[in-house]
Amino acid sequence: MKLTVTVITRDEAANIAAALQSVSWADEIIVVDSQSRDDTVSIARKLATRVEVREWPGYSAQKNYAASMASNDWILSLDADERVTPELASEIQQRFQPTAPPIVSGYEFQGISFPCYEIGGDYYDFIKRDDGRLVIALGDVSGKGTAAALLMSSLHASIHAQTGSHDTLVQTISAVNRYLAENIPSNRFVTLFYAELDPDSGALSFLNAGHNPPLIVHAAGTVEQLASGGLPLGIKADADYREGRTTLQPGDVLVIYSDGVTEAASPNGEEFGPTRLYEVVSRNVEASAAGIRDRIESALTKFSQGTQAADDITLVIVKRQAETRALTMSGIRELSR
Repeated sequence: MKLTVTVITRDEAANIAAALQSVSWADEIIVVDSQSRDDTVSIARKLATRVEVREWPGYSAQKNYAASMASNDWILSLDADERVTPELASEIQQRFQPTAPPIVSGYEFQGISFPCYEIGGDYYDFIKRDDGRLVIALGDVSGKGTAAALLMSSLHASIHAQTGSHDTLVQTISAVNRYLAENIPSNRFVTLFYAELDPDSGALSFLNAGHNPPLIVHAAGTVEQLASGGLPLGIKADADYREGRTTLQPGDVLVIYSDGVTEAASPNGEEFGPTRLYEVVSRNVEASAAGIRDRIESALTKFSQGTQAADDITLVIVKRQAETRALTMSGIRELSR
């Protein structure tokens, strides 16, 4: 899936170059012009993918035609005097964050993301598949600010396009990797943890493309790191990937995180680190997913003591309820019907 930007113009040569440069990250840029009498069209043809020039009965008809021309599912429309500002990029980014965690019997889910700037390049998602499995993903786009946030939207689009279209995780992530390698700047890359959970059995298939190894803190107190995968995405189009498998047992907690969590710094420059993260989760393994999230946030706040974050902080927490709690919650749902 590619991203299209349409730009509406009408005698706006003074604005068109800056407008098109502000969306140069897009896969397709379409300019729809209303027979401008100045240099708008000649400038547009140098910077856009396509330019359509004709007489329009009105602005609405011109804009509707621009939307209909786009060959892709993700469309942003601008007038020539508009720019992709940090505020607009932030609005775009918010469209791709889950509005609420999924509801799955026997499990609890939480996801949060705090950009270190107004906008960030971290991505997390929950995607329900038709076969009952649940996709859980967390990615980190290299770089900061507007450019990283817009590349994150491209990652989101690609993952949603490929999920469910392939037989294996390796095929899915290989397709996402090829798309990114062919379409993002050569100095950019994406780390990604992508997993599929079978809620009935707790079986978890996963692929870690250069991301921080997530932790499974088992109810018994042991910890497991999920590292199997391969290179970050977007570096090498034909990179090899491998799938890992494990199981979430009742009472286990899966914590997926961006490097902004473990690299959070104290006033003297010490990093929070994965060991402190494990200790926080281990001490609170019997808490709910929301409770574990709150404990991690509290520990990060106490450790950093107001030190400005240098990177986005994103967490996804999956808690498989202990069997007694799962049965209790199931009974409550039955009584509420």
